[in-house]
Amino acid sequence: MAASAATTEAAIATYTIVVRPSVAAFAASADVFARKPRKRQRWDTRVLSGRVSPSTYEAVIKVVESGNYVDVTDYIRDIVRKDLEARGISLESP
Repeated sequence: MAASAATTEAAIATYTIVVRPSVAAFAASADVFARKPRKRQRWDTRVLSGRVSPSTYEAVIKVVESGNYVDVTDYIRDIVRKDLEARGISLESP
């Protein structure tokens, strides 16, 4: 057991030595505190929510994970937009 404890301590020490200097080097070289914060653009939005069956949920996740959409929200927006267009309802802004 002594060899196991020594190995664990060596691994922890190595990890500490590797991580701390890299974080300090990043903070010093990136000059992260001198940057001006970017102004985020806010859109006027509303929240819609609803429940779906587990099989529908899994199917949506598979579609999103296929890489065509960033996330579930992106997928739902696309579906709603296409449905509204099919119904002849135009949106003022994307």
